[in-house]
Amino acid sequence: MKTITKTFNLYEFKDLNKQAQEIAIYNDINFELEAMTEISWLYHCVVEMEKMQTPWFTSSYIYEKHKDDIIKSIEVNNYLFFKDGDLVPADYYPENKGE
Repeated sequence: MKTITKTFNLYEFKDLNKQAQEIAIYNDINFELEAMTEISWLYHCVVEMEKMQTPWFTSSYIYEKHKDDIIKSIEVNNYLFFKDGDLVPADYYPENKGE
């Protein structure tokens, strides 16, 4: 048997550089769009873009109208990121995060 341990540097949103923050925001928006249902807090954006017959602009529209809300959601959920802004998978989280 072999046990391999790898160490990762994980970052809170506020610790990312601006480019990595933008990646984190867009990744979160894309996740929201993939998981979206009619009860989603951003569903009204999808409806608006469909009315305008421009559904391909939905992520940009969400970014423009709800960027601050997305950032708050990221921070409230205590998401962690790799240096490039990619979200850390849940199974990478330290067991006692924040303690």
